[in-house]
Amino acid sequence: MSFHPDAVRRLLESVPARHVCQLAGTTTRRTVGESLRVGPAAAAVLHAGMRLVVPPALPVIGAGLVEIAGPGIGLVRGRPDLVRRWAARGCVLRVWTVDDRRDVELCLALGVQELTTNRPADVLRWVGAARAAAPREDAASMSP
Repeated sequence: MSFHPDAVRRLLESVPARHVCQLAGTTTRRTVGESLRVGPAAAAVLHAGMRLVVPPALPVIGAGLVEIAGPGIGLVRGRPDLVRRWAARGCVLRVWTVDDRRDVELCLALGVQELTTNRPADVLRWVGAARAAAPREDAASMSP
């Protein structure tokens, strides 16, 4: 698993795609500034530099080169259509860092299979509650 598409492509030379995860996040000038505690001008320069050094990860996932997509929760919130397409294509979805109940519910609604969190006990409880509230299948079609 890596954020860097070139590292993922290199890994794919020796590891089957079903074991490789392309991580993807949403990096903005604001998030760079907040993370590095720099002003807007410095954040803009650093953000531009980051985009030059690390190529976009989404094309690796979109092209189906990997079977595990690892979007950050910001990307999931901002592009649920994209996450739905990946799920429909059969990608394993491994979303990070999901620490809010609404985000857990969004991920479940989009078909996300794996969550990374700083709050595992809460997430387990929220997943359980969401599953309990979900409509049940016809009893005749359920196996004992």
